[in-house]
Amino acid sequence: MTFLNNISRTTRVNTNTTKGIYLGTPEAEGENREGQSLIDFYEDYMGILQDIKNEKFIISGRKGSGKSAIVKYFRDHSSEDNELYSATVKHSDIVLEKAIQYYNEPEDDIYSHLYEWIILTKFVYMLLQTTDVRSTKEYNALLNFQKKNSGLLNVDEWKTLNFEKEHNRQINFSPFKAVFQAELGQTIKTTNIKADFISFIPALREIVMKMLRFQGLERFNFIVLFDDLDINFKLTRTVDKKRILNLIRITRDYNTQYLLRTNSKILIFIRDDVSNQLVGTEADKSKIFASYETRLNWYDDNIREEDSMLRKFINKRIQLAFNKLGLQCNKSDPWLSLIHNSPCEDYKDKTAFKFILEFTYYLPRDILLVFKDLEKKEFQIPMEPKDVKLLLKEYVKKKKDEITDELVIQFEDSNIETERIIEALRELSNNTYNTMKDVLSCLNNFGLNENLFSLLLDYNLLVPRDERGNLYYKYRNQEWSGDLTNYYFRLPKCLFCYYHENQI
Repeated sequence: MTFLNNISRTTRVNTNTTKGIYLGTPEAEGENREGQSLIDFYEDYMGILQDIKNEKFIISGRKGSGKSAIVKYFRDHSSEDNELYSATVKHSDIVLEKAIQYYNEPEDDIYSHLYEWIILTKFVYMLLQTTDVRSTKEYNALLNFQKKNSGLLNVDEWKTLNFEKEHNRQINFSPFKAVFQAELGQTIKTTNIKADFISFIPALREIVMKMLRFQGLERFNFIVLFDDLDINFKLTRTVDKKRILNLIRITRDYNTQYLLRTNSKILIFIRDDVSNQLVGTEADKSKIFASYETRLNWYDDNIREEDSMLRKFINKRIQLAFNKLGLQCNKSDPWLSLIHNSPCEDYKDKTAFKFILEFTYYLPRDILLVFKDLEKKEFQIPMEPKDVKLLLKEYVKKKKDEITDELVIQFEDSNIETERIIEALRELSNNTYNTMKDVLSCLNNFGLNENLFSLLLDYNLLVPRDERGNLYYKYRNQEWSGDLTNYYFRLPKCLFCYYHENQI
């Protein structure tokens, strides 16, 4: 790491080109670069952090809307803020935990227990990072408990342990017997010092909740973050949906009951195509989502482009990049220093900003994907339309791959289905006006179920167009009315230009 840490980019000479202008990466995990962190970029334009501070704990949005950025924001802040602690749980953690615990219970039951166990052990991990109560007997008991059960509590050590014997997977609670007798209660017989993790959950919950309310910890915030839950997730599998529903129910119970009067919270980050199909699947789920979900939507309706969230999002990054390279920058609107923005024929009489947005789904990830390789180019700044169009040609190819990845969650045999969808859309791109009958016929020709028609609308891969030329994008909160047989259907610009590059 010493060698890598000593490597830096050559100092930029101010030649007024885009060479070296780095605006960020589409992957939030990659934002730490040359001393920069996501904290340098992040702004809460939608008030999500305030929602989280209140009752919301389900944060949903389309892939690329910024869910993982919020997770990383908490993680980066917790490394700098002595009063904030966070712990992230990913899909791989849950799979590994299940393998270690090695239980033969029904899937629904074991995952419910695993979720609660992981939540509690993450709080144990965070409590042990605090310094204010290290001299107390309760803290020492918690530390000894962690040491005796290291492989079952510390994810970094799981991969190195051997759990071939059943007794190796039992929890040793002896460090708690002298300090937490009331919390242990009758959950575990006093003659035993070991038990399986399921038997120990109620006692560990009482112990953790007592510690979170411990005098001296009032000023600390403890946050557990569930992210990347859609990995290997299939909406076609009922068991997958039930697992997430179980996690949501457990999280609700913790946030509204057990964690009351503490500065602690559990947050779930989930794709909106998943949450849309979970609502209404069980009696209480619609109520839960209505009460506890907050959605990431970057589309600004009827607002000046200079005041839009996405303009502010990219402007902050342009400002930082220009400052770092010693370039002159329009402080009130840095975008104007990067690109000639005035409406022109090349932009179909739109501004450059609106022209670019028409190729996207109004997502921050899309904007960063457009400018992903800008630092390798040597365009003169402010950039001209020909330069912007070159970036867009590269972008539509990347975006097509992201769309394909996004669809995988919908199908059991994902590769075959998604490839057929992409080819069917290619066929539809050859017609300026497609009726509903045309679309259904095309799907049949490629061996696809007609039910996919609704899916294509949900993902904005087909856009309804009425007789007056109005387009209806779901991500813009635009709803068509009446019978869909009265509409025509076209591809979004990013996909159309993927198939017809010369149309950019």
